[in-house]
Formats: sequence, C-alpha cells, structure tokens
Amino acid sequence: METKERKDEINLEIILSICIPTYNRANLLKKTIESVIPQLNERVELIISDNCSSDNTEEIVLGFLRVNNVGNINYLKNITNVGLDGNIINLLNKARGDFVFFLADDDYLIQESVPYILNLLKSTVAVMYLNYYTISHYDSNIFPYPRLSNDLYYADKNQFLSFLLYNILFISSIVVNKKLALSAIEKYNLVRFSGSYQLQGYIVSAVCSMKPQDFYFIFTHKHCVIQTIDLDPPSAGFYIFGTKVVRFFKDMIEFGYDRKLINRIINKILFIFVAKGLISAIGKNKYAKKDVRSMFKDVAAENKSNAMFWLLVYPISIVPEYLIRKLYSLIIFTRNKVKKK
Repeated sequence: METKERKDEINLEIILSICIPTYNRANLLKKTIESVIPQLNERVELIISDNCSSDNTEEIVLGFLRVNNVGNINYLKNITNVGLDGNIINLLNKARGDFVFFLADDDYLIQESVPYILNLLKSTVAVMYLNYYTISHYDSNIFPYPRLSNDLYYADKNQFLSFLLYNILFISSIVVNKKLALSAIEKYNLVRFSGSYQLQGYIVSAVCSMKPQDFYFIFTHKHCVIQTIDLDPPSAGFYIFGTKVVRFFKDMIEFGYDRKLINRIINKILFIFVAKGLISAIGKNKYAKKDVRSMFKDVAAENKSNAMFWLLVYPISIVPEYLIRKLYSLIIFTRNKVKKK
C-alpha cells in the first residue's frame, strides 16, 4: 500500500500506538489530535493515516508537527483512498506499539486516560475496551456508558460479547494486542471483509476466538473516550444497522460465538436501531420515498428469516407515512419536554 509518510523517529520502546484513520474531516480532526498530544510520552505514539483527503487535513496535521516538539508522531497520507478497512490495516502494519488503540477522527481522548490505560496493558491482555461518554449533537448533554466501580475482566468470549453487545463495533473503544490482531487477520483471512466498514469488529471477534488460554479481555471502569453522535437514530441508520451490522453478527458465528447470543443481539439491533431508524428516516422526511423503499428492500433481504423483523420492522414500512411523521413529531415533542424538566 503506497503512502506518503512524515515521521519523526525515536528509539524508545513503544507500548501503545494511538491510531487515527481519517478522511476529509480536518475541522473535526484538529480537536481529536489536541486531545491526544498532551498525553504522548516515550511509551506512546500517535499515528494519523490520511486516506487521501481532498480538504486541508495535511495542513492541519503538519501544523501540529511544526509546533509540537514530540518525536513519536507519525503522519501517513495514502496515495489513493483505500477505504476505512484498508486504512485500519495500514495503521496496524505501521504501528510500533505492542497494543493498538483506534480513535475515530470525530471522537476525543479524555485527559489523564493514557497512564490509566498503560497501567492495564499487561502482556496477557488480548483486547481491552475503553469505557466512554456519549455527547449528543443536540444539546451537548453527556451520557456515560456504563457506570462501573471496577474494571471488568473476562476469559470467555461469549461472556465478553454478552456485556458489549453491539458496542463491540465502536472503534474508539478498541485497544487490541497487535501481534494477535495480525495473526487473526492472517488465520481467518479477514481482508475478505474489507468494504464492510466493520473490519475492526471482525479483528476483535477473531482475536477473542484465537487468544491463548491465559490471555483475557478487559472493559474499563474509567471513562476514557468521548464519543460524538446523533442520539436520534440517523436517517439512514436503519439501513447500515439492518444490513452491514446484522451481517457482521451473523458472520461472528464462524468464529465460534453462541448462536442464541448472536440472535439476541440482532433482535436488539432491529428494535433499537432499525425500527427507530426507519421511523426517523420517514419522520424527518430527509430522503425521498423511493430512496427509503430502496434501502428497506436491502434490509428486508438481510433479515427475511428473522421473526422480529416481520413482527416489528416490516409493519412500520406499511403504515401510512403521515402517521409515522405524527409519531415522530410526538417522540421529539416528548423528549424535548422531558429535557426542559
């Protein structure tokens, strides 16, 4: 994979590589980088992989390199856009740390998180998920996920997944053992999932399946990341969750996960993201009717054997649109009223 590379080398052992895949988000990336740079030290590096952005991403990053006298910052710019999944593999190959922490270019690392993370990164950690806050684009309210008094340790992948559920795909939570990740990519030929936009999830799922017996998984009690998100299901969110995310969980069975657990997670996705997302898509009237119908056909094809789909999601698609819009308006009105209280 061809890249242009700007790198300031240091000859010290790196334990953690904070890796930011980015594309055309210069305005958001600046704040993400600002949250990381004060926490860099001789054991932590920052790698930014620019997926051939056409905006001023390169200018923003090189500006940080000029004013920050920190040796362990690495800027890569792909000659062509290789997609998110290709960018993730690029970062894994370039990372020098024993562990790789993926951080999305619109999320932020909470200050004083790195010492806490480093303290947990023992050689027998396979995967660690960082607890996080979610900030709503609507009102900047902060929502913690979840509140814990202690770090959670797991040895069984199904128990770990039962806790994480669909949050296993949240890229900015993932810290993964680099050697195990590269081994998993090779063993399970995970590059075949490139283009799914869920490669980080496939890597983690495979690592959890193939880890040595004495390795374990962690979920931190400390909130280390701030995730920015539209808490109202995105207008096209029902399509992404109803197709690519559902497909991801079906594929997890290949890695030895419990089928009943997988089905339970898929049903939660259909309720929380697909049904509500469909209501949002119709209620916001953001997409033309033909576009919603076209996306819904793909969702139906992916979930045609699922009873939850036919009992919950399909009925929404046949209810008259004006009723859906009234329901959506009522939901928004109720939510705003609760906020005022």
